[in-house]
Amino acid sequence: MATLRTTSDTLTFKEFSYLCRARTSEWDGLTDAWTLSDWFMALGGEVGEAMNVAKKMRRLEVRVQYLKTEIDDLTLELATENDDTDLIVTPEDIAAGHRLLIAYQTELAQAKEAYDALHNQLADELGDVMAYLDLVADKACIPWPEAIMRKFNAVSDREHLDYYFQYIKPSSNK
Repeated sequence: MATLRTTSDTLTFKEFSYLCRARTSEWDGLTDAWTLSDWFMALGGEVGEAMNVAKKMRRLEVRVQYLKTEIDDLTLELATENDDTDLIVTPEDIAAGHRLLIAYQTELAQAKEAYDALHNQLADELGDVMAYLDLVADKACIPWPEAIMRKFNAVSDREHLDYYFQYIKPSSNK
């Protein structure tokens, strides 16, 4: 068993890659047999799972917005029920409006809870994506930090943005 002591805000690529490769080689025994294409398919599966969670989150965002609008409209309507002389509002109408308002408020609370659960699930899926992305980079012999910095700087150049990484080679006198 390998354990790495670190905090979430100080985890390095080197530490993550080391544990990811060690765990994978012990886990399935197939890491040497898998091709770059195999690793990409596994990565694609994890990205698909994350996308599915994001889709569900978006559906809830739309539903929450709808419910908030309905609650606001119904609350206003119930507060001004006697101001409209064209409508005859019965006590049954008012009671039905209050029941509907409670139902909307309950559904809104449930939607917010479901959204929070999906947010946690998305974090887990993105963790899987990062692990497979690291394994793809390892299989392709691509060093993460250099590749990320090089590409980030190239996009900054292309888009004329003044955000750059300055690569400093580690000293070799250790």
